[in-house]
Amino acid sequence: MHRITAIHSSNSAFSYSPLYEHQRRIYIKKVKQQYPNAIECSIVDHSDGCGAKLELTVVSDSFEGVMLLKRHRAIQNHLKEKGLFDEIHALQIKAWTPSQWEKKKGNS
Repeated sequence: MHRITAIHSSNSAFSYSPLYEHQRRIYIKKVKQQYPNAIECSIVDHSDGCGAKLELTVVSDSFEGVMLLKRHRAIQNHLKEKGLFDEIHALQIKAWTPSQWEKKKGNS
């Protein structure tokens, strides 16, 4: 089961513009192209809608045996190559294996 959750904000009172929604969908699409087997791919905006402070979660078995820093760098480099990284002020990346994801969900 693949789940792509592209759009939500930490501020539920905020409504996004159609242009901003499109931009966020592009981020998800590009990450999903990099990790086509991802079972979770989501972005949460912590900047009240301007898109400058994002939390990206990617869960993929591609991360098995890969150090966390290497996972983060691969995602960052991919976004840079696609010309998408310059628009982000802060990006928190959560790049987990399916087993790590299940443990995280169990602890919440």
